[in-house]
Amino acid sequence: MSLPSSRGKSSSFYERWVDVYEQAYRNPGNLDSVVCPHCGRLALNLIFIVDVPGETRSTFVFWCAACLGGLPPNRTRTPLHALPVFRGTEHVPNYELVVDEPGAS
Repeated sequence: MSLPSSRGKSSSFYERWVDVYEQAYRNPGNLDSVVCPHCGRLALNLIFIVDVPGETRSTFVFWCAACLGGLPPNRTRTPLHALPVFRGTEHVPNYELVVDEPGAS
């Protein structure tokens, strides 16, 4: 899935989450310096779930452990520098999904 970017325009709450996801995707090992777009805490989690070793596509799950908000899980290319987890071994809380709402800015 290709998520929209809000660069160069006013951004909705969802678009701010997408921007932070893109930052985290580029460097998933450096989440300790990326703040949550909702609560401002340093509590973001990003995992890439695969079914088999070496799989190049995964399901990303991106959420904040502090406010329990995050993007809906979706398919993506697994970054080369990410350490994927195997489906069924992931620990993901029941978090509130931030979704794109047409007309929201």
